[in-house]
Amino acid sequence: MDKEELRKEILEHFNSLLKKRQELLSKGWENFTETVKKALDDFNLHIKVDLSPEVPENIEPIINIIPLAGGEAVKPSNTVYLIAGVRSMREEVSQSRLITHLLEAVSRLTNRVLLFVVKENNLIGWDGRGFENMEELDFRRIVIPVSSKTTLGKVIESHEIYIGEFPKEIGDDKVMLALGGQRPSQVLILPIVVKGKPVGLVYCDELPDESTIRNPEEIEILVSYAEAMVELLPVRSKYLKEKKEKKAAKYVVAEEKKTETSTRVGEDTARRMPTLEEEIKTTPDEELEVVAEEKAPEIVEVEEEEKVSRTETGEIPAMTEEERKLHEVARRKAKVLVSDIMLYNAEKIEEGKRKGNIYNELKDEIKLAIEIYKRKVDPRVKIDYLYKELLDKLAGGDPTLLQGYPGV
Repeated sequence: MDKEELRKEILEHFNSLLKKRQELLSKGWENFTETVKKALDDFNLHIKVDLSPEVPENIEPIINIIPLAGGEAVKPSNTVYLIAGVRSMREEVSQSRLITHLLEAVSRLTNRVLLFVVKENNLIGWDGRGFENMEELDFRRIVIPVSSKTTLGKVIESHEIYIGEFPKEIGDDKVMLALGGQRPSQVLILPIVVKGKPVGLVYCDELPDESTIRNPEEIEILVSYAEAMVELLPVRSKYLKEKKEKKAAKYVVAEEKKTETSTRVGEDTARRMPTLEEEIKTTPDEELEVVAEEKAPEIVEVEEEEKVSRTETGEIPAMTEEERKLHEVARRKAKVLVSDIMLYNAEKIEEGKRKGNIYNELKDEIKLAIEIYKRKVDPRVKIDYLYKELLDKLAGGDPTLLQGYPGV
C-alpha cells in the first residue's frame, strides 16, 4: 500500500469517526433543547395566574415554583402581601370593595380574621376568613352591642389596639362561642377609625394553631392604610367624576372637528364620527369608566356563553339531590348578599326608586355582589338567584328599576 492510499484510508477513518461524533452531538443537542423547552412550558403553565393586585390570593400558586438547593420552596416575604394589599386598596373607589380587599390582605398574614362594621351602636359581623364551617350568613348573625362588657366594645370605645390573651370575662366568652368555641392563646383586635369615628373592627387569631400573632405590625399597617383610603374616597370620587366629564368633552370636540373636516372635503356625512350620545349607546360601559382607564380593580364580566341563564317563572327542572343542594346554596348566597346591600344602603335604595333606577345608584355594590356570587356558587347553577332576589327585595318586582344589570 503506497503513501497516498494509506493517507486516504486514514482520512476516511477519521471522517467516519467525526461523522459519528457529530451525530451524537446533534442528537444530544436535540434532547437538551427539548428538555429545556418542556421545562419552560411547565414553568409557564405554573405561573399563568392572575397577579393583578385586586386578587392577592393568586400570589400563592407561584410560591413553590423555585426550589432552594435543599429542596425547600422560596416563601415570599410579608412585604409581597403588604404590597398586594396596598395596591388593591389604593385604586378602589367603593368602600365595600375596599373593605373586601383589606380582609383578603389580612387573611394572608394570619390564620383567622373577622371584620365587623359599626351599625347603630352595634358591632355586626361582615365577613371572615379561616373560620371552619362558617359562611357569610353565620358572620352576619354575630351582633355585639358596643356598650356590652367585651374587649371588642372596649376597643371601639377607646380607639386603641388590643393584643394579648383572649379575655375571660362573661361577654368575651359569648364572643368566643360565636366564633366556634375554641379559645386562642392570643388575639389581635384593631379598630377602623375614620375622621375620629370608629366605623369597624378587625379581629385576628392563629387558630387552629396555638401560636401567638405572627404579623401584628404588618396587619396594623394594612388597617391604617385602609383608614386613610376610606377618608380619601370622597376626594377620589370627585376627581374621577371631573376626569370623566373631561373625557366626555373630548368626544364632543372630536365629533365637531371630524364633522367640519368631512364637510370641507365632501365626505359622506354617514361616515363621520358618531356623536357623544351615539358613542355612549354603542360603547360598553366598562370602556367609558374612568376606573378602567386608571387601572383600578374592576369586576371582570363573564363571556356570553358563561352568563347565568334565567327563566320566566324561576322553576327548576327535575334535578338530582346534588343539584338541588347546589341550587339551595345559590339561593342562600343570594339572600345574604342582598340582605347586606339593604342593610348598608337604605338611602341609596330610596334614591334609586325616586330616580327610577336602583341599579345606577348601587352599581358598585351590585357588581361586588355579582363577583362574590360567581365565586361562591357552582357554575352548574344556571339560574341567577342574585338577580331574582334583587328584583324581589329591592325592586319590588319591577325590572325597570334594575336596568343596566349585566345580562338583562
